[in-house]
Amino acid sequence: MVAESLARSGVTVIGLWDNDTIEPGNICRSTYTLSDLGSRKVHALKKKILSINPFIKTKEIIAEGSFYDNINYENQEESLKKIQEYDMIIDCTGSNEMLHFLSYAVPDKEIISLCITNRAKELLCVTNKQFNLFELRKAYLSRIEQDTKNFYLEGSGCYSPTFLATNSDIASLVNLVLREMNAAIGNNDKMGSMVLSHGRRGILIDRIESFKLEGYDIKMAIPNETLLDAEEMSDVPDGAIGYFLGCYSKDGLQILVTHAVEAPNAEKLLNDAYGTSKGIIDYIGDFVYSGEQAGSYSNEALELLASKAEDETINTNNPLLATRNPDGSVSFFLYINNGLVPFVKED
Repeated sequence: MVAESLARSGVTVIGLWDNDTIEPGNICRSTYTLSDLGSRKVHALKKKILSINPFIKTKEIIAEGSFYDNINYENQEESLKKIQEYDMIIDCTGSNEMLHFLSYAVPDKEIISLCITNRAKELLCVTNKQFNLFELRKAYLSRIEQDTKNFYLEGSGCYSPTFLATNSDIASLVNLVLREMNAAIGNNDKMGSMVLSHGRRGILIDRIESFKLEGYDIKMAIPNETLLDAEEMSDVPDGAIGYFLGCYSKDGLQILVTHAVEAPNAEKLLNDAYGTSKGIIDYIGDFVYSGEQAGSYSNEALELLASKAEDETINTNNPLLATRNPDGSVSFFLYINNGLVPFVKED
């Protein structure tokens, strides 16, 4: 879907990478037809693209297995040279191994990775504009992909041979992502990360915002919807308003916030998130009232965070503090080097 839409959008050079052949179950969710059965996907897609615009330059690459696990390093190096020819890499594989490889092998290229959850309820779009791709997808896929029943089902029609989803659900989300991509290119900008989802109120685009810690090379990612959840939490007489859940990157330089939960239900929600994410999502910080001025905090909040940083039963030495300001806005701090340092929102 992505390649065909780009061809119709005026892109003139497209590289195609795939090692798969077309099966009957692919047809209901792709651009292929029955006449393509048994063909290499890259060959059939090239033919389709050239039927749209015969002046497009297409280069198809057939990999014998992914180049991530290819033990022939000579071929792997050659593949990377070919990738360097392109301005943008779009990963539609859904493979953690592939994304991990790309995020470290070609960090200087703009990379966009798209994956769809079971039943196509959500499409996760992560980019390397501000954060590590692999870390982003690990955190936010752990948050949204909780439907673990019937991931794969052998059968007929739309449910064979991959996960449960229909063409209309997938296509609607994919086209919205491509609309965002076209807008970013038109503005001479790189595309940011987001989660697109079907819900009761229609399709939601939940953009992942970026904050930077003052004086440190540490960033925080938080979805807009999580921010809104925090802002809409009820006031409490005393104590914590709620808590933030998420995870830290392996190098500790990225804090990936996934949930804002109210204090009364926090323990159950934390246990549920921790269990379903297999330990990826955990407690990372408190949400309390600020001091008398916006962007401030109380001494009690500092003392509480300091005690949690020393608590060996809590899995963080650098807990996050979010404060509700008098005007209703939320400020963020990180407990580091025995003090609380503020975050500043990035463009």
